[in-house]
Amino acid sequence: MVPLEEEFGWSRSILSLAVSINLVFFGLAAPFAAALMDRFGIRRVTSIALLVIGAGSGLTVFVVKPWQIVLTWGVLIGLGTGSIALVFAATIANTWFVKRRGLVVGILTDGSAAGQLVFLPLIAVMVESSSWRGASLLIAAGAIAVVPLVLRWIRNSPREVGVHAYGADPASYLDEPDVLGVGGRLCNLRCHHQRADRHPFHPVRA
Repeated sequence: MVPLEEEFGWSRSILSLAVSINLVFFGLAAPFAAALMDRFGIRRVTSIALLVIGAGSGLTVFVVKPWQIVLTWGVLIGLGTGSIALVFAATIANTWFVKRRGLVVGILTDGSAAGQLVFLPLIAVMVESSSWRGASLLIAAGAIAVVPLVLRWIRNSPREVGVHAYGADPASYLDEPDVLGVGGRLCNLRCHHQRADRHPFHPVRA
């Protein structure tokens, strides 16, 4: 806040408003992001969220008006971070694990906290020694650089790689995404049973 106050002469209330809006969107985005991950997949929503964070942080260096810092730092970064920070670990755990979900959520949450512990002091040092614009560009570059890794390595469900969720019973279909609805899953299960009846000596693959 201090570098912005010194450069633009803005009051502390303006910057506090941007931070408050950031926190509001951070909290409001989480349930909608979880629903979007169920509907469109973890990979797509996470990639878009990272791009929004990169755009918000990158555009911050061009601000000259108070409403612009509210839009970039408050709305864009709030939406982007809220879309992955609170729901990513829970969605990964529920999609890929039946057993040890609590352990997985704990590990992913600790990873997020460790990342903040490492990078926030570095960003603070960069702001003090260089400029806040350089720190904003670093955040933007980091967020955008992760997008190809997400697109390459993250899968929406175990079925995409031909496996079941860890600890799941293959016959229970617990790892299927809920995109078909109850009727669709029942129809899918009934079709498998019909195929098994017609070909009793050929096991049906889940």
